[in-house]
Amino acid sequence: MELQLVWSQDSTRVEGLTSTGRATIAALRINNQIIVAARWRWTINGWHPPND
Repeated sequence: MELQLVWSQDSTRVEGLTSTGRATIAALRINNQIIVAARWRWTINGWHPPND
């Protein structure tokens, strides 16, 4: 099964397009409150989302 992930519209959350992607996000807690807040700050400074 293929892992497919995309950034949310505001670039603060990772969204899984497949069941494997959603399970990976949940297992790794990729969208916990602290990291989402950090990504928001990074976005304001132009450091996020990554270009690659």
